[in-house]
Amino acid sequence: MELKVGICPMCGCKTEIKNVDVQEMIEDDLYIFKEIEAEVCTQCGERTYSEDEVRKIESNIL
Repeated sequence: MELKVGICPMCGCKTEIKNVDVQEMIEDDLYIFKEIEAEVCTQCGERTYSEDEVRKIESNIL
């Protein structure tokens, strides 16, 4: 499923596609994922990830 540039669900401003780094702390372990595609709000920075990107992250954690 591909992301589509749109409107931020948090503040209503414009979003754009970017590659970002994601850090997740799970049970005292830090996971860092590089170059994850996300839809990022240009105003507040809220990130939205496609289902495919979430699956990639989850498959590396579980």
